[in-house]
Amino acid sequence: MCIYMIKTFIVKKIPQTLDKENFDGIFYLIRLLSNNRRYKLRQFMNVAKALNDENRVRVLLALRAGELCVCQIIELLGLAPSTVSKHMSILKQAGLVNIRKSGRLVFYRLATASTSPEVKGAITWLNECLLDDSFISQNENRLRDVLKWDIETLCSRCKVITKTKAGGR
Repeated sequence: MCIYMIKTFIVKKIPQTLDKENFDGIFYLIRLLSNNRRYKLRQFMNVAKALNDENRVRVLLALRAGELCVCQIIELLGLAPSTVSKHMSILKQAGLVNIRKSGRLVFYRLATASTSPEVKGAITWLNECLLDDSFISQNENRLRDVLKWDIETLCSRCKVITKTKAGGR
């Protein structure tokens, strides 16, 4: 019954472009997560929720290249800092990313070796499914451009954007 409910949830939440191969991957992930009796449904749902947004998937794939400052992620996605913050919170809650703070800078990286096999499986599955995707290639090109910028410059731009959007406060 539990696997059926999860399968139904995933099918309803995944975009219409879902093909048989991707569905099989999702179902494999469902079986992997549900076979571990200690893994709670809420934890699985957090991973499913995290993978259910294009921007969060873009971030996860960008983090394959290594640790990124939140300002680099903001620039990569072209979203407001508050929106990126919410996305990163969801990824952290799912256990897919780790955070490191250095002064006022916040850095994100893919979850480390100490993560659960389920999270590792989700990241592996994501990498395999989107290996040859043209949009992901464009995202990687954009990431290369963002990485050329100095972090301090990007962070100062983020602060200006935030102040402008907040009415100059």
